[in-house]
Amino acid sequence: MLGGHLTIGSTEAQSDQHYRDFEELFNFAYNAPPYHVPMGRVWKGTVKQVIDQVGALKEKNNTEEFVVWHHVGYFTQEEELEMLDNYAKVIKAFS
Repeated sequence: MLGGHLTIGSTEAQSDQHYRDFEELFNFAYNAPPYHVPMGRVWKGTVKQVIDQVGALKEKNNTEEFVVWHHVGYFTQEEELEMLDNYAKVIKAFS
């Protein structure tokens, strides 16, 4: 099983903004002294780009399950639901 933080967007610009917002949260909460936790994998991009990311990892590692970490309460409810709806499209691509 492989996973990633969810910053998927309907457009590249939207995904870039989600990533910048998430990066700010991550750096404040986890990449701070004394911890400095590495960010790890991020599902970033449009639906097509994330499908390509997941597909490459699926092929390389023969992975059958993928998980997503999303950050309820940080993004607006509309943004969060849109990211989850977009990730559902990624899942459907492998069903």
